Amino acid sequence: MLEFIITLFNTKIFKLLMVGRDMEKIGIERVGKDGWVFVWPRGEEREKASDIFFEGLEYLDVGENGKARKLFEKALEIFPEHIDVLHHLAIISSKAKSKELIGFAMKIGSEVISGKLKEGDKLEWGWTENRPFLRAYHFKGLNLLDAGKIEEATKIFKQIILWNPNDNQGVRSILADIYAKGKRWDELVLLCEKYQGDSDPSISYGYVLGLFKKGEKERATEQLKKCMWNLPLCGKILLKKNPKKPKPGMQGYVTYADEDLAYEFWEGQKEAWQDEDVLKWLGRNIGKKAR
Repeated sequence: MLEFIITLFNTKIFKLLMVGRDMEKIGIERVGKDGWVFVWPRGEEREKASDIFFEGLEYLDVGENGKARKLFEKALEIFPEHIDVLHHLAIISSKAKSKELIGFAMKIGSEVISGKLKEGDKLEWGWTENRPFLRAYHFKGLNLLDAGKIEEATKIFKQIILWNPNDNQGVRSILADIYAKGKRWDELVLLCEKYQGDSDPSISYGYVLGLFKKGEKERATEQLKKCMWNLPLCGKILLKKNPKKPKPGMQGYVTYADEDLAYEFWEGQKEAWQDEDVLKWLGRNIGKKAR
């Protein structure tokens, strides 16, 4: 069955994507001074494909990937330029097939915005029409990051933030971890100052580390106090050598005082905090002995 699916996408659907059919095309139009919004076809083919897609999502939500896959494939046969379908099918496909599907999605979206969006223009998440492309673009960045292609992934995440400064997708946290791991202190501080007051530990504690590494220890200490007031477990876990992964809590519920959040933060930035001076300073200010 898998070989049949691969053959299907390498022939019929691929050709449809590349050649196209006599159907209404995806467009984009300006909104306001510097905003843009995708314009999706309202024809019968896309509407039918979307209905099938949403049915597939219901199966995906309960873990029935096989049934979801069949519906996604059926939707693409009807409307092969459906970026959301390509993206979600990529999520449940092999790495090779996922890369191919996201490549299709990127080709479709990039051709739409090419020559339209200029530096400083926005493609904001607030417009639901923009979300399929932004979701797929984000997924491409995650795949590149997983493949160790840090700079390529970073470029994508930075572009998403430029397009959508409100960052509804949480890209800033990924960038903060990348900058911390790469010892890119200036970029880390600039990013965290842009989102100052953010409750995400990658940003708030990342700001602490960036300031400390830039020699601004007084500001780092003040920021650490704020972090410890809001997210104390995230500070304490940094002083543990090998913290245990917490047992899963109630599915779908994670609070900012939760051990899950602290462990997730530790996994993202642990290497960046492995510095004797940083650990001693943390120990003094958190009230625990450095290891």
